[in-house]
Amino acid sequence: MRCFVLLSIVLAGCAARYRTEHVGTAQVVASAGSIPLGRGNYQLAMRFDVPRAQVVGWTLRCPGVERTGEAGEPFDAYRTRRLAELNRMVEQDRRRLATVTNAIAGHAAARVQVRGPGTVVQAEAIAPSGEAIAEQAIQPIQELAHGDVGAGSYTANLHIQTIEDGACTLTTQALDAVGGSLAVDRVRDLRAEQQERQVAQRANAIDARVRVRARLIAAGADEQARARRIAEQEQQRAEAARLRAELEARQVAEREARREAERQARAQRDQANRLRLEAEARVRWEAEAPERARRARLEEEQRVRVAAEVEVERARR
Repeated sequence: MRCFVLLSIVLAGCAARYRTEHVGTAQVVASAGSIPLGRGNYQLAMRFDVPRAQVVGWTLRCPGVERTGEAGEPFDAYRTRRLAELNRMVEQDRRRLATVTNAIAGHAAARVQVRGPGTVVQAEAIAPSGEAIAEQAIQPIQELAHGDVGAGSYTANLHIQTIEDGACTLTTQALDAVGGSLAVDRVRDLRAEQQERQVAQRANAIDARVRVRARLIAAGADEQARARRIAEQEQQRAEAARLRAELEARQVAEREARREAERQARAQRDQANRLRLEAEARVRWEAEAPERARRARLEEEQRVRVAAEVEVERARR
């Protein structure tokens, strides 16, 4: 579905950009035809009328363009192809006839028996099938009918782009005199034409401004007034840009100074907190010194007492 939508968009875009306009049709008489064309893109439709099957070689010459090609087929190829088509039709007719015959007659059979003194004679007759009847009734075609020589028309299409005005001439080379036509449609690129119009409009506007300026100068207008005004405007814009740059630089410096002051203040607070914590720890350590000494004394007394008890116990033993 997505591919279909994209293809539809592409086709719609092409249709909106390009448009074809019929220019005219030239008759090909005595193996040649010509039509005048202007510079541009064209779609050509060629038709060749032949009295019998043959290969038609064609050459198209336009301003700055030459194309060659062929259309049609040799008579031997036409004869082979045509006989194959006719024999396919013969085969279809045979099948239809065989179907009808079998449906009507069926496979009829007759049996006869005759008795005589000491002898018995039997005979059986079977009617032919529908296929056999159709094969005998409809024979294959070996030769083309009189007048069946492949007369008709060949077509060829071509896209060209001419570089200047002039005539396009179509010539043919064939066994017989070939007639036909050359139909020409102009392919207009609407987008390119619009761009050309815009370029022309801009050129006209420039010319108009030049003419007006020349008339004003001739009437005594100051030719350099506009240049001075533009220079003053440029100078004002440059001065404004310089002031903006200085202001931005000053603001950046102030932001950096504030960040540095905040960093130093934070570092000082951190240093003060660290010193305070160290002082508090030292005070606590000094305050707990008597308690630590008492605990150490008790632990030593406990150790001495335990040792004495151990000695007493050893002495008893």
